[in-house]
Amino acid sequence: MTKESLDELIGIDALERLRRLEKRHLDNLFHKVILGRPKDDLIRTLLRDTNFEEILKVASPDLRKALLFEPKSEIEMKTAVGVWLKNNGWDSTKEEVIVVKESRADVVGFKRGGILGENLICTVELKAARASNSDLDRGFRQINDFLSGADYVYLAVTPLLLWEKGLNYFQDRLARLKAGLIVADGHDVLAILMEAKKSKPNEKIWKQVWSLMPQ
Repeated sequence: MTKESLDELIGIDALERLRRLEKRHLDNLFHKVILGRPKDDLIRTLLRDTNFEEILKVASPDLRKALLFEPKSEIEMKTAVGVWLKNNGWDSTKEEVIVVKESRADVVGFKRGGILGENLICTVELKAARASNSDLDRGFRQINDFLSGADYVYLAVTPLLLWEKGLNYFQDRLARLKAGLIVADGHDVLAILMEAKKSKPNEKIWKQVWSLMPQ
């Protein structure tokens, strides 16, 4: 025989009684109620009662990295960006390429136009969440340099860096340079938030960069 709940027997107003508790008692109850529940139940509870943005706000720095698949190094981003380029008809270099001065592009994509088509170069600067403000400033300076030797220029950032800095931080700087914005984690390119506009590179510098492309 199933034991009847107290609520069924005498009609307890659980909502009213819970409201009278101090928050610390509610915190304790909540922890005990969900403790031991299956993983999928915990996920449903979290997403039913909150949203992903709130979860990120309360998560520890290490947990944020896990939630957002923050790569251990920009090499992991390089692989994801290389796959994205390939899926969009570009070949890409395996090594960094000096585009102009001392500015090295993390990833360079290139398209051969054939007899009648146009040869094109696309550079991508990679920045993960560990990048400092000075690292980012240097990245923007390099993007400006890349415009002299590439047809399209992108900055690729991780979701965590985007979350920490905010979209406007990147939009304001990249719009002036006519550069694009890619979001990539340690696995995939997740979004293109800004499309790069075709630049007008310096012909001499462009040819120097093209000469470095694998034949």
